Amino acid sequence: MKRLFISVVAVVFGASAGLASAADNRQNFNGGGCDNYYASDVSDFNHQTNGIRNVSSSSAYVHCDLTIDEAMNTGGTNFVWVRWAGTGTMSCTMMSRDVNGNLVSTVSNSGAPGWISIPAVSDNDIWGNYSMYCLLPANARLETISMSEVD
Repeated sequence: MKRLFISVVAVVFGASAGLASAADNRQNFNGGGCDNYYASDVSDFNHQTNGIRNVSSSSAYVHCDLTIDEAMNTGGTNFVWVRWAGTGTMSCTMMSRDVNGNLVSTVSNSGAPGWISIPAVSDNDIWGNYSMYCLLPANARLETISMSEVD
């Protein structure tokens, strides 16, 4: 009986370890980490615990620096989802740059409140970086950014 119990525990922990490594393939960011794109718009945004809110009466740009580990992605693409709340349409552009600052990939999409998908952003390299900017409608809030590595 003791041997059966140990076997069951080993299987459960083994399955959990497999799930944990798969979960490392996605990273989520709070929109509150984003900032105004133009310095003159600094007073148009409030950083909140659930994202960044455009408090102005017109659309304004936000910029988000994104760090992803590239642990599971050695030459594939990254998929990005952006969640926002408000009215109208928000548009976002995702960019990847190499170690020298050269643009590797730019992909854009727009959509109504909820989740917007920005598919197939080409992988930069382990020394490169990602950034995203969005045109956030008046009184709207950018809440979450989720990136997923895919080989």
